[in-house]
Amino acid sequence: MKSQSLWLIKKNKPKILSKNIHYKKNNKTVLVRTLYSGISKGTEKLVANGKVDHTQFKKMKCPFQNGHFSFPIKYGYINIGEIIDGPKSFLGKIIFTLFPHQSIFEINTENINVIKDKNIKKYLLTANMETAVNIFWDTQAKKNDRVLVVGLGSVGLLTAFFFKLQGYKNLYVSDTNLIKKRIAKKLDLNFINFNKINKLDCIVNTTSNYNVLNNSFSKLNLDGKIIEASWYGKKNR
Repeated sequence: MKSQSLWLIKKNKPKILSKNIHYKKNNKTVLVRTLYSGISKGTEKLVANGKVDHTQFKKMKCPFQNGHFSFPIKYGYINIGEIIDGPKSFLGKIIFTLFPHQSIFEINTENINVIKDKNIKKYLLTANMETAVNIFWDTQAKKNDRVLVVGLGSVGLLTAFFFKLQGYKNLYVSDTNLIKKRIAKKLDLNFINFNKINKLDCIVNTTSNYNVLNNSFSKLNLDGKIIEASWYGKKNR
């Protein structure tokens, strides 16, 4: 059975490679056909650009990564697939795994998460949602704190929306891309110009922009805090 996977052969040089998958039915693994393979934009862009410093190779390694950050590499960790072979009790189940971009793959049953919800596309946000929850915990913000989330990519939006779900009333969001204002409105988030807000208790920066980070300090209360939620890699200022 042919399987195709996305590899970065060199810096910013992706290539689809094919290989034969030989699956022998057993009670420990399943064969999966990918339905959706998600991209974690910020992290995978740094990987593609060769911006992962050698000191971070071990920490940045994906659970099922092949190759190395010095290239070639098969990288990714957001996969929704259907089990097409394996133990009878698993056949046909839709699952989430941390597998890279590959059309068909074999994986241990200990590393799968069965999806029972019919709206399976939303599980493409699983990895980003985990990040958002961790950011929320890191802020240790009180319910009446003035909180600003800067950068409305998937992580920023999920973080802000999670704050909203937890009942934070003094919550603001900002982005230089004004198209994001429409998205914020749909989520009932209070969009504000970054330059027009001050006296904040907490700022969450998801922009990977050093200027935003530097300019945030003057916007905080005396005991305010910044949660740096960006991953810069080897990106220069």
